[in-house]
Amino acid sequence: MKIFPTLVGMHVIIGAVAGAYLNHKAATPTALPLSAHRGRASVDQSCDAHKAELTQAMDEAEVLLSITKYHLSDANLLKQYFGNYGNATPNPVETIKQMSLYDASYASSGQPRESCSDPLDQSVVAFCDNFWNYVGLDEVCNTVEADEGWVKAGIIIHELSHQIADTSDICYGMSCVLDLAANNASAAINNADNYHFFSLAAYALNTTGDANCTATEIPQQEA
Repeated sequence: MKIFPTLVGMHVIIGAVAGAYLNHKAATPTALPLSAHRGRASVDQSCDAHKAELTQAMDEAEVLLSITKYHLSDANLLKQYFGNYGNATPNPVETIKQMSLYDASYASSGQPRESCSDPLDQSVVAFCDNFWNYVGLDEVCNTVEADEGWVKAGIIIHELSHQIADTSDICYGMSCVLDLAANNASAAINNADNYHFFSLAAYALNTTGDANCTATEIPQQEA
């Protein structure tokens, strides 16, 4: 799946997406409740038409992020998606630990952190029209769309990596992510898609015990 973000300072636009993202499913550890939205920044009025969808997407991203952090001790999973990065920076474990959907400074100031109108403002994630066509976490491992990575929560993790570690979009898609991890760890830890794929792999591992689960495409019957 390809995301074409434009960064102005730390501003990220979630735009058109195409390609193949991770095909995984996950569930919430019992100790990780859904958000009560405490400390979460307000959303710009431009998102009013999608407020319910955005709230759900942010809740699911919170679940995904919590599960991702839960699996940061899995050395094999880290190596699969970030390679042998050693002391190189940004450190993916520290980057993920710093990710949060809460921002006290935004919440206290009343400044929106998310927008649907591309305000070209620092640290604002602007959701483009295509974002609303992507799927929820419950479809991961169950549909071809989710196999290809059209998962709202995963895209939000991708964008958080831009904000936290100033990651780049070196390349997109599962094959590239794994190739970077295997052959260029320095690039892998700087590529936003590697964080997206890692989070979905952790989600899959948490639910199914298989970090590489996929949906089985049902063949079309002949007329």
